[in-house]
Order: sequence, then C-alpha cells, then structure tokens
Amino acid sequence: MTEEKDLGKRLMVLCHQMRRFLDQITRDYEITGVQSRVLHFVCEHSRTGPVYQKDIENEFHIRRSTATGILKLMEKNGMIGKESVPEDARLKRLKVTARGMEYAERMQQGILKMEEQLISGLTDEEVRLFESILAKISQNIGC
Repeated sequence: MTEEKDLGKRLMVLCHQMRRFLDQITRDYEITGVQSRVLHFVCEHSRTGPVYQKDIENEFHIRRSTATGILKLMEKNGMIGKESVPEDARLKRLKVTARGMEYAERMQQGILKMEEQLISGLTDEEVRLFESILAKISQNIGC
C-alpha cells in the first residue's frame, strides 16, 4: 500500500498525537486525556439535563466495558459521582463533584489549546470539509 493511500495509519498517528498532547496537559492533575474529555462532556451536558453512562458510550463510540472502566476510575478519584434515578433504579445519573468541576475548569483551557492547534493554518472551508470527511469515514467504519 502506498503512503498516500495509507489513510488509516495517518489517522492512527493523529489520534496518538492528540492523546499524547492531552495526556501532557493533564499529567499534573491525576487525570488522563480521555478522562478530561469525558469530564468535559458530563459538565457541559449536565447543564441541560441528566447524563448517563449510555450517553458517554454513544458520544465517544466506546463499548460499555470501556465506559465502565473510565467512569469507575473517575468515581474512585473523586471527579464524578453516580446517583439513582427515582423513576428507574437501574439508571445512575452522572454528577460532577466539586473536585471534578475544579479539574474540568483547568482542563478546558488545555482542550481549547489543542483544538486551536488542530485547526491552525486551516481556513473555515477546510475545517468544514474535514469535519464532513471525518463524519463520512466514521460512518463507513460503523463500529
């Protein structure tokens, strides 16, 4: 396979670079880059309604076992808590703790910095095109 056709490899490299970037930002805060993204998501979406583990699974396209592991560790580290929902005892609503809010505020700046670096030098049109292409590639993979 020629280098120009090796899109999967290039995407994997980019994912690793982004993970390293986030891990570097978060290393002093006892939180991983993935946890910071999940924490950010829970904080943002808790403002408009309840957030459940299934929302994390859907948003990040991860399996239940992966989401469970991430959330258990975040709960153990005091970033989130879970509370039962009165109408369905099986559901556990995710709540950000005070410590989690503190971390989320610190992490927000790092996430914004990474997002800015990702699109640095790109036009608005290129960003829109890239987002469209990513959506199509994700749909093609379908996992």
